[in-house]
Amino acid sequence: MSNLTYTFYHLPNKEPVGLCNKIVQGYLLKWSMKKCLRINYYAFNQEFKSDDINQFALDFFRDNNVANNLQASFNEFAGSNIARVQTESIPCTVTSMAFFDKLLDPNNGIVCFSGTGDDGIHAIHQCMEVCKNGIYISNKLKMMLFDDECEEYFLYNEDERAEFMFRLLQHFSIGGQWCQDDVVVEPYLDAIKYIYKDLLA
Repeated sequence: MSNLTYTFYHLPNKEPVGLCNKIVQGYLLKWSMKKCLRINYYAFNQEFKSDDINQFALDFFRDNNVANNLQASFNEFAGSNIARVQTESIPCTVTSMAFFDKLLDPNNGIVCFSGTGDDGIHAIHQCMEVCKNGIYISNKLKMMLFDDECEEYFLYNEDERAEFMFRLLQHFSIGGQWCQDDVVVEPYLDAIKYIYKDLLA
C-alpha cells in the first residue's frame, strides 16, 4: 500500500434531498431513526487509487473535518485514535426499483395486494414473533430478510442480498430502538427510492 494521505473537506451546502423529504422524515420518526440517520458529503483533492481503499477509509475517519461533523455519540469512531479499518466492497449494480418486483408478487407469500392499480397497497403478512440473532421478527418481510432457516429467505439469492439496495431494506426494516413496524411495504420502498439517490447519485 502506498503512503498516500487523503484529506477531506465537508460540503455543508450540499443537502441530501431525499433524506430531508417530509414524507421520508415521517417514516424515519416512526422507525425510530430520525435522530440517528444523517448524510454528510465530503470532497477530497488527491487522486484516488483503488489499491489504497483501506488507507482512504482510515484517513477519512482520522480526518478532523470528518470527526468534527459527526454527532457526539459517534466521536469514538473518528479521530486520531483510529488504528485501522476494514473495508468491504458492496455491489451497487441494482439501480431500478424493479428489483423488488418479486417481493411485491403476492404469489411469493410476503405480501398481499389490495386495491386497484397504483392506488393499491401491499400489506405484509404477519407471523408469530420469534427472535433471530437479536432481531425480533413478527412478519414475513423480516423473515425473508433475516431468517435463513425459513423458505422466504431464499426469495433473493446471495448475490442479490449483497446489493446495496437490499441492505437498505434490511436497515429500514430493523429501524431504531423504538421502531414501529409498518404493516405495508410501500413506506420502506419509498424511503429506499429517495435515499438511494442521496447516497449514490
